[in-house]
Amino acid sequence: MDAAVRVVVQARMGSTRLPGKILTDLAGRSVLEHVVTRLQAAERFARRPWEVVVATTCEPEDDRTEAACEELGVACVRGATADVLSRFLQATSDLPNDATAIRATADNPAYCPERTAAILEEHLAAGAEYTCVQELSYVVPEVFQVGALRRMARVAVDAHQREHVTPFFRQFPWAYRVHQLPADWHGLRSEIALTIDTPGDLARMRQLFAALTGQDGMFSLTDAYRFCDRFERPSRSAAA
Repeated sequence: MDAAVRVVVQARMGSTRLPGKILTDLAGRSVLEHVVTRLQAAERFARRPWEVVVATTCEPEDDRTEAACEELGVACVRGATADVLSRFLQATSDLPNDATAIRATADNPAYCPERTAAILEEHLAAGAEYTCVQELSYVVPEVFQVGALRRMARVAVDAHQREHVTPFFRQFPWAYRVHQLPADWHGLRSEIALTIDTPGDLARMRQLFAALTGQDGMFSLTDAYRFCDRFERPSRSAAA
């Protein structure tokens, strides 16, 4: 695996609140397929080679995740269940320190390809070691320098830091070149949670994807926000 930019998608079947969600059906495709397809589509807007890799666990249930990756034609690395940070180290182990990696999660099927490419450009233009949207985003991933990830991993020993990969960067921004973008960067709306954590989230996202998804599996973030405004928010007259 060798590319100028590597997107690492953390994925596992053993979700506590919604087991198996990454391979559940969403408008005729698995949630994981939507995630991978959208992140691969971001390469069209980026100015450099791009690849997507899935980092899953060694648990038997993630044999299905590995098989799904094979069907999708993407590389899959397997590692510790709780120490997700170590999985990212595995997934980038062949890259030089100055390489760039992007962290995505397999429960966010509405990643925006244009904004994903744009945050990479922001990261590189700023000369940052870690770049994210404030409070993080469900539709835009995080970006970091591989060398910075390795340095951080040597001192991030707390279980929360290891499980969630990047909190150390945000907790100690003076130790790294951290670039945080505003929550409304490029029109983002943090109050609209386009993610899947619970059965209710899945039902909601199925409605959205059924209404908006084209044959290529894509729709714009603008259309997603419009759908949420129209169908999920009561009108002023109804609320009065």
